[in-house]
Amino acid sequence: MNEPKAVSLAEIGQISVNVHDVDSAVAFYKDTLGMNHLFTVPGRMAFFDCSGIRLMLAIPERPDLDHPSSDSLLQSPRHRSSL
Repeated sequence: MNEPKAVSLAEIGQISVNVHDVDSAVAFYKDTLGMNHLFTVPGRMAFFDCSGIRLMLAIPERPDLDHPSSDSLLQSPRHRSSL
């Protein structure tokens, strides 16, 4: 029998927050909150650094993904270098 492999999650690597207006969201996070802006993909998404955790502000890709919650990407020690 195959034994299940242990999963080890080290830390949060990225948090994704849905927005409807990338430019307004960038202005708020950058100018009002003073967060470190990394880069923007015009009209689609923007990335910020939060003490080593990436914050992605993104337009939902489909209507069923348009919700007010956020998604997190957890890093495992094995895959950390690829992020």
